[in-house]
Amino acid sequence: MASGTHFEQSGIGSLSPLQLLGWFAAIVAGSFFFGLLIPGITAMHSGVFYRPSMMIVMEGKYPEVVNGIKEFERDQDRIRKEIAVIDAHIAADPVATAQQASVRQALEVELRKSPPFSIQPFYLHIITYFWPIMYFGLGSAAFILRPPLLRSLRFFQRPWLTLEMAAGIFAFSNLPLLFRTLYANTAEAGRTVFAYPNPDVDRASYIVQQFNFVIFSLLLAVIWVEWAAWAGETRTRMAEESSDDAIDFRQMEQLSKTLLHWQAIFLAISVGFIVYTAIFWDQIIVHGDYRFGFEAIDIHVLWLVTAIVTAVPLALTWRAWQLRRMQIIAKLVNSGAESQTIIAKLGAIRELRPIGFWNMTASGLTVLVSFAAPLIQAFIKKSG
Repeated sequence: MASGTHFEQSGIGSLSPLQLLGWFAAIVAGSFFFGLLIPGITAMHSGVFYRPSMMIVMEGKYPEVVNGIKEFERDQDRIRKEIAVIDAHIAADPVATAQQASVRQALEVELRKSPPFSIQPFYLHIITYFWPIMYFGLGSAAFILRPPLLRSLRFFQRPWLTLEMAAGIFAFSNLPLLFRTLYANTAEAGRTVFAYPNPDVDRASYIVQQFNFVIFSLLLAVIWVEWAAWAGETRTRMAEESSDDAIDFRQMEQLSKTLLHWQAIFLAISVGFIVYTAIFWDQIIVHGDYRFGFEAIDIHVLWLVTAIVTAVPLALTWRAWQLRRMQIIAKLVNSGAESQTIIAKLGAIRELRPIGFWNMTASGLTVLVSFAAPLIQAFIKKSG
């Protein structure tokens, strides 16, 4: 089967507009229901949806934390009042400007200090947006942007492999969370963040969070299994393709399509992982809770592995094209043809570029920016 035809018959191109719309609607609805509605209702029922009600919950469990935050807020109010008084003195007595400005600057430094603890309810928490975005990205990658696999290799024909992979992903992603929330959950361990899904704050929200991790692991496993199988199919197809001296334009077309496919997959996956990593860098850099460090490393590993697994078919297709190109050039140089003919043909071959330089450069920059953006954003937020 020709590579280009294979892609159109059994890949994303096999979905009709109506099927595409149906998958899109189902993914959006599922992302909203499981990622936002259920966690929101649970948080509302437990009293951790809004900050005032969560402060009441915290007063019954961690009164010292609430008192520390209130004392910090009183100090902040006092500093603001002192700054307002200094501003009034400066306006009334310009001669004292230098001395007063020095005092004001010292007070501003105090005002920029972070609170000793951070109480984080569901409302306006970044997790509010994270799960729906992650579900939408992974759902789109798993069910809309899926690779052009033969039907016999699709994930629903290999349920045990998918479930085993999901169990491994769940354990890998959940162990650092369990360590942070069940063992390193005291101020002595460096805890500054008290978020609504912590088990010692709201057990119901914690259970819902675990359920979300199960869905996350299943979706990621589907993607890994499908793209690993597609890499195997790609390797087999490349080995079976003819190795004559002709330029295979279908192979060039396949390479171009594979790059576009991977770009779409990487963007769909990364939109959720960017938000996910932003959560950890925000907690570490902005709120000073270094217990999130293991989870930050963990999720970056999952993100990187997913990017690599989905990029393997592209790498195999690119390598096959390069080998074919070098083979043709070698045979052309050793053919004994006239030098002008060889030069003309070599020039034509150099112009055959299924993937442009700027396209590859943009892809590389996109990967680097995607991984670096959450960290940069956290530093900007901290400095601001």
